[in-house]
Amino acid sequence: MKINLEEPFRKDYVAGYIVVNNENRRMVFLKDNNNTRSTTSYARYLMSVKLNRYLLKEEQVDHIDGDKTNDIIENLQILSVAENNRKSKIETNSTLKMVEMCCPMCKNLFTKKHSNTHLAKKGKFTTCSKECLHSFLKKGYSVDDLKIIGNNQIIRIFRL
Repeated sequence: MKINLEEPFRKDYVAGYIVVNNENRRMVFLKDNNNTRSTTSYARYLMSVKLNRYLLKEEQVDHIDGDKTNDIIENLQILSVAENNRKSKIETNSTLKMVEMCCPMCKNLFTKKHSNTHLAKKGKFTTCSKECLHSFLKKGYSVDDLKIIGNNQIIRIFRL
């Protein structure tokens, strides 16, 4: 659908079209005098029009209610990249995954990030310290033994 461009886009572009992408989000296709095309999100277009300036690369348009298809101006705010990442981390509950384990050598309980344990892809066998790890590896366990021991040392998996 063709739209009448508003400032600041009117001075740099001759035509604008709103299309809906496969995620059901609106995008604005822009065409300049040289037939060069560019694309921006409809939310970013609306905020630029509201502020009467182009947004900086560091500025991101955030949907306050989390619905990326709700492009009413009252639902939009400008956030820095760090602020937007923090907000989406909270919304998706993608906090740190942690594991509480029992050391197979000294039997002490310890906690580590899941990604720093043998449970993660290509992770190394996990003990409470380097000393325990060296002592443990000297015993010459097989790979199958290490899997069994590793599974038995897990106390709980949780998120911070």
